[in-house]
Amino acid sequence: MMNFIFILVGCYISTSLSYFFNFKFGNPFKVRDTKINIPLPNETQQKIRDVSGFYGLIGPDVNMFNVTSLFQMFMGDGTIQGLFFDQGNVTYIQHHIQTEKLKYEQRNGRIPKDPFIYALFLVFSKLRLLPNHLGLANTALLHTNNNTYALYERDLPYQLNIDYQTNEIHTIKRNYLPHLHSFSGHTKYRNGMLETIDYDVMRQCVDYYIFSDDLKEEYKKTIKTHYMPVIHDFISNNKTILFTDVPIVMDFTQIIKTSLPVKFDKTKPSYFHVLDKVTGNLITYTYDKGIYMFHHSHTVEDDTNIYLYTCVYDDFSYLSIDIKGSYRCIVLNKISKKVSIIQNEETEQYNLDFPIIYKNKTVLRNLVKLEKGSRINGFVLCDGVHIEKKYFYDDISFCGGDPNIIEIDGNPHICSLAHSIDFKKHYFCFIPLHDEDPIFIELPVKTNVGFHSIFIDNHK
Repeated sequence: MMNFIFILVGCYISTSLSYFFNFKFGNPFKVRDTKINIPLPNETQQKIRDVSGFYGLIGPDVNMFNVTSLFQMFMGDGTIQGLFFDQGNVTYIQHHIQTEKLKYEQRNGRIPKDPFIYALFLVFSKLRLLPNHLGLANTALLHTNNNTYALYERDLPYQLNIDYQTNEIHTIKRNYLPHLHSFSGHTKYRNGMLETIDYDVMRQCVDYYIFSDDLKEEYKKTIKTHYMPVIHDFISNNKTILFTDVPIVMDFTQIIKTSLPVKFDKTKPSYFHVLDKVTGNLITYTYDKGIYMFHHSHTVEDDTNIYLYTCVYDDFSYLSIDIKGSYRCIVLNKISKKVSIIQNEETEQYNLDFPIIYKNKTVLRNLVKLEKGSRINGFVLCDGVHIEKKYFYDDISFCGGDPNIIEIDGNPHICSLAHSIDFKKHYFCFIPLHDEDPIFIELPVKTNVGFHSIFIDNHK
């Protein structure tokens, strides 16, 4: 408490044109965007001549050597590492998303990591007198017909300008949406409409929204949950949405020790909610154990069951990075409303997550443990829950949580940023799903960890 009072007394407070109180915490925080033209050998230029567009990996601007928990990773400022491709010409770009929080720190210095300061910002951000210090825009990129957004599930979307004329990225604005606290990091764009969820921990409910391409609200449905609704991903189909309700509960014993006093209680049951978009009817399925899911792949349905392909964590903690995901099929029985799980002995050997669909098959990244920390050593291609092919490297560590898949001359390639395991070389990679040599483009910059990526095709 004394730290909090001392900082307040020592601060010079004024009100800016943005109506934010300016607490002078220290020297202005400086960040700088990067843009570099990457020269390529003629042979590589010819191989990627068919690639036209922008690849972007969004993630937290953190030093992974200092990270000991998932919570710390999610608290890093949103940064895009990307490449523009144009007929064999490649330009690397790094853009620090100009969130309200980052712009505030560029004037006033870094916001101290003090629980009382955080509480102050939490309260006054609701009144628009201070920026949302959790508004970090670091989770995912969403591209629609007209716009591109940076997303973070505890804030509203930031609109970006991806400029193919100058090969640059600019933050345009934070989109204000009445009545919404946040916009899911896994917002879907389907049939010209945006579908998202906004969860409310205090009311213990989830609000499901449909927006038009210009962010006008078209539909809203509120669903009560059994637990604290910290929901990272959901499945959207033509007629239904599916989201999980897993036992994330308050842990009052940790309130003094940590800024995230919640825990996963695997002794409690898990629930799966399926909402009919047309009728508004909700059906809930029950599994007798606690399981956690970050990312879903897809669903398949017949007259009796819904088959949810997803990455399951039997144990989970936001305060650790030592967690293991297993790619499984969760079966929701429409008659009994009970849940069972199909798993494969081979896939259980790996730490799989961040699924990407390509022609009814799923590509997932694999995480391997090191003496200190872990690294992404490659990917697997799954048909159902069976591994069809593995793409593992002993000397390469990939940066992105999820890859992206693009076609070069009609052939699919995993594309991802990467670096050598000794961090001496950094790359952009095209890993073919078929039998062909990979393409490694060496970069003169350090690549960093990211969450989700996107490829925006710019063929004229």
